[in-house]
This record gives sequence, C-alpha cells and structure tokens, in this order.
Amino acid sequence: MIKQRIQGWMGKQLSVGGKEILLKAVAQAIPVFAMFVFCLPKGICKEITDIIASFWWGDDEENKKMHWYSWWKLCYPKSEGGMGFRDLYSFNLAMLAKECWRLITSPESLCARVLKAKYFPNGGLLQASLKNGASFTWQSIMKGLEVFKKGYIWRVGNGNEINIWSDPWIPSSPNRMIITPRGQAVVSVVSDLIDPHTGLWDEQLINMIFNPVDARRILQIPLSLHAFDDFIAWHPDKKGMFSIRTACRIQWLHKFGAHANDTSRSGGFATPAVWSNYGSCKFLVKFSIFCPRLLHGILPLKGILANRHVGAIGGCPICHQSSEDIRHLFFTCIHSIGMWSRLGLTDFINTATNVDRSGSVIMEYILSIDRTPLPLMSTLEIKHVVVVGCWYLWWTRRLITHNESCLQVVRWPLSVLAITSNYQRAMEKIVVTEEERWLKPDPKFIKLNVDATFFAEEGVGATAAIIRDERGIFLAAQCKFIPYVADTMTSEAMAMRDGLHLANSLGFQRVEAESDSLTVINCCSGQSTWWDAAAAIFTECVDISTLIEKVNFKHCFRSANQAAHVLANFSYCNKLSSSWTDEPPDCLVSKLVDDVSSCVNQ
Repeated sequence: MIKQRIQGWMGKQLSVGGKEILLKAVAQAIPVFAMFVFCLPKGICKEITDIIASFWWGDDEENKKMHWYSWWKLCYPKSEGGMGFRDLYSFNLAMLAKECWRLITSPESLCARVLKAKYFPNGGLLQASLKNGASFTWQSIMKGLEVFKKGYIWRVGNGNEINIWSDPWIPSSPNRMIITPRGQAVVSVVSDLIDPHTGLWDEQLINMIFNPVDARRILQIPLSLHAFDDFIAWHPDKKGMFSIRTACRIQWLHKFGAHANDTSRSGGFATPAVWSNYGSCKFLVKFSIFCPRLLHGILPLKGILANRHVGAIGGCPICHQSSEDIRHLFFTCIHSIGMWSRLGLTDFINTATNVDRSGSVIMEYILSIDRTPLPLMSTLEIKHVVVVGCWYLWWTRRLITHNESCLQVVRWPLSVLAITSNYQRAMEKIVVTEEERWLKPDPKFIKLNVDATFFAEEGVGATAAIIRDERGIFLAAQCKFIPYVADTMTSEAMAMRDGLHLANSLGFQRVEAESDSLTVINCCSGQSTWWDAAAAIFTECVDISTLIEKVNFKHCFRSANQAAHVLANFSYCNKLSSSWTDEPPDCLVSKLVDDVSSCVNQ
C-alpha cells in the first residue's frame, strides 16, 4: 500500500520540502495503527524504510539515484543536521512502550486486568516475563517493555515499594540508579532511609551508608510530609509524563548509539557543537534543507561527484577557471568573491578561508560566530546573510548548468539582502510586552507572593513568601535556605508550599497565592499534571490549600514579584532561614513601598 501510494507521487514535480511533508504526513503515518498493538517484523520496517529512502533521493523504476548518506542520519532531528524522519522500528517499539505506560498508570482498565490475570497475576508489569504460548499482542508488549525500562523512574512517596539497590529512583544520576556498592548494608527499601518521626530523610544514616555523591543526590529528592504511595514516572520528560517522542529517541540512540555518540567529523557528518549553533538559527524550509547538505558536503558538485566515481572532475560552470568543489563555488570563485565584497564581507570571508579548510568546515566556522550584525544592514546577522548567499550561489549555479537565464553578477548582493530581509521578517515573532506591576488582592483577601532561587552548581536554593493585606500593608514574611535541591521547578514548588504553610499557620482563610512560575500555578490549581520530582511538593501544596477556606492561585510576571525575588536572594546570600511579622526586613522596605506606590498611581 505504501509503495503504491508513493508511486502515485513519482510523476509529480515536488520540491524537497514537498517530499518531506508527504513522507512524514502520509507514508510514515500509514502503518501507525498496527504499530500501536503489534511489533512489526524488522524486515517489513526495513522494506518500508527502503521505499521511503528511495523516494526521498529520487529513485524510480528506471533510474537509481545516489543515496548521499545513511538512513539513520536522516532520522536525526533537524536541529542536529538530519531531516527528522522516523526510524520505523524504533517508533514501533516506542508506541508499544506507551501501552506499557497505560497498563501501569491505569491498572483498573479492562485491558490491564485481563493481561494481569493471564500473564503476571502475582506481581507487577515490570516483573512480568514472556511465557510459552503467549499471544502475539503480549509478545509485542514485552518488546515495548524493554524500551520502557530504559526510561522509567520511581518517584518517592512513602518509599515502601522502591528497592534502594535495584530500582531506578535517583533523578540526578545518569542511569537513575545508586552507584554505591551495597556491601554489608541491611537497608533494602527507600522507606528505611526516611525518619519515621519527622517524615524527612535520615541524613546521618544516608551519609553513613552512601558515598558523598549518592548521599547528596538522595537528599535532593523532595519528600512530602503528607505521605502517599510511590509511583512510576517517565524520566526523559520534564513533566514526568510518557511521550512517544522521547521513547523513540531512547530506542534510536540504543540502536545507532555507536554512530550517534561519535563526536568526530566522520563520513562528512559535522560535530554536535556545529548543530548546536545551527539550531539557534531560524531558517525557512529551503534554507534548512540546503544548509545541512552543505555542512555534510553532499551537494552534487563536479568535484564531489568525481570523488564518488561519478564522472570526471570538471571546471566551475560560473567562472570556468577552477575545479568545482564547495570551497571554490561558495568562497573562492571570482564571482562569489565579488558578491561577498559588495556585501561588505571581504575581510570576514578572508578570515574564514585563510586556513586550508574544506568548504563544509568553513561554513561550520561561520555558524559558530556570535550574533554579529552585517555592516551594510545592522538588522541582519552575518551568518544569516552568508547562508542565504551560499544558497543563492547554488541556485544560480543550477540555472547556469541548465542553460537558464540568471541575474547579472552585480545584482546578486541586492537579491541576497532582499531574500534575507524578507525571510527574517516572515520568521520573527512580534511580542508586545507590557510591564506588569504588583496589584492589591480582592477585598477581604490577603495576597501571598512566593518566589525561589536555585543555583545548579551548588545544588542549593532558597524560598521566600510575603503576605500583604488588601491595602498593600505588610503582614508577614518568611525565607528558607534549602541546602539540598535538584532543580528550579522543585525550588519553586517548595516556595509555594512554604508560603501556604505560613498563611495557614497565621490563620488566614482567604488567600490569593501568586507566583511567577506558571507551571506551579497550573499544578496547584489542578490545570495540569506534573509527575517529575516536584510532584511530592505539589501534592503537599494541594493538601495544605484544602485546610484554607479559599485559595486563588494566580500567575504574575517577574516584574510584579520583585519583593519575593529580593527576599529569596537575601536568604541565599546569607544562608538564612527566618520569618518576620508586622515589621519587614530592611532589604524589603524599598520594594514594598514601590509596590504600594504603583497601586496608588494606577
């Protein structure tokens, strides 16, 4: 069916961008329904891949075209030099891993209950194995389970279900596991590391059993004072929710890891650092397809074709004075030199070409420069102009090769500037920002502003909470230094938890809780789900809010949350945890006055 569908496209005059869209939207989507339930044989996946690759490179029944590089390179994301195509077998296993996620997160579903009764009645899915006589559906799920096990992680609740030594439960560990050898340690489950009286980590016990690296990683995992059951999350996703995209990436790296992790410029494939710079540039489709081909060195120039034993080395069709390769066509041909000169880039191009580099490496150097404006037009960046200029030279070369008319050489620079300017205007996002100021709460409410600071290098942070009444008058404030924290989101969640604790302890029953973290507001108000390490803190925030008569969670911009931000930084700088009532700390006075003044002037 796929071959028939693609053969129907063969006669159509499609651009490279058109081919890309058709392959992704149609050809690679046809087998998706079957992939959700069954593991397709590798032979079928390879056959489909060969059909897609042949169409991409322009093969038909009579003519076979050159396949410039391997399929696995086409499966790289565009930001890393590929085309973002799916490796079908990896995608198939990722979809089956999604079924494993559903069985674990929805154990009461009919499908989960039937499969559990037949295949793993005495344990969980993670402990299930393949039995003789199993259905093809179960065999497929077991293959998906292998992928799922490469990315799942336990989130700590009460710690009763997590084995310290064999389960993945350390978010900041590369393999999510403990690296300390077990030795003679008698503790076996995570609950053994939690103080039963305080509900917090037993720091002394942890430091005694584990090496310093593991001990710090464990202490950075937040615990909720309101104990709940341990649960499974998906580690590669920042929200902890399973996604086929990340699972496919895991399986693809497992399949092609030896190639994908190669940081050398082997086979003409540029280094990862180059694609990091390339990914920061926003190009139209035709430039985003042309530029990776230039960087890979796979443009069908006469010199490159001769190296692949296709034809003889021929001269440049533009100047007829030298053999044609990437370096010559784009940077050292007399006509390209003239174009760069009229664009005011002579010195820049000379610097890039004064070393014996190939044309692809020269482009790598150009993409690595900072955001340097073009001398003739400060609104344009040099590297954008160079990419468009190279594309224009390539387009002109094609016209000349096929005996079609093209513009005079002196008009090339104006065309390059016009194309670059037009595409940048098309790509830019117009964002109207208006500074937001602190607002008084609704009548009979108090306003709780919270914020946090986090320093990844030290693995520490601080939280701050400020409470004011409906007139903007200071009521209370609190800051806490956090000696162990793993990420920004966890520290922001802790700030909201500490703020709600403060409001509840002071007896306030109508609270407007504001944070400049939209994720925190959405999770606390139930508008989104977060299964990352901060999930325990969000659960506690929800539990505390039920103890207060009315809590309105509101998002604000950083400009409206300056007071809490200043107090959090004060806590970090002084390694201080403290609270104030009636009289604010000196570091807050000016910010509180500014907030009240802005309300008066509105």
